[in-house]
Amino acid sequence: MFIAIKGDKADGHLFIEDAVERGAAAIVCEKYPEVSAGTTILVKDSRIAASRIAANFYAQPSDKLRTIGITGTNGKTNCSIPLQKNTF
Repeated sequence: MFIAIKGDKADGHLFIEDAVERGAAAIVCEKYPEVSAGTTILVKDSRIAASRIAANFYAQPSDKLRTIGITGTNGKTNCSIPLQKNTF
């Protein structure tokens, strides 16, 4: 799978043809490619699509994370380092 992402300096859509020639079985892109790409998935935002594809591929790893926010002006470094594994 090749995911075409438009960057600041280069547009991944320009590399779709090369990706197909190198064997990409599917293309995820924001605009329909000029080259026949087999399975083409058009999306509104390639970056969001890439993050969702990766999360699904790796069985939603963020679901296993515990997130803790530490607010305040002073003492965040002292109370956040080091947290030991399984301390909760």
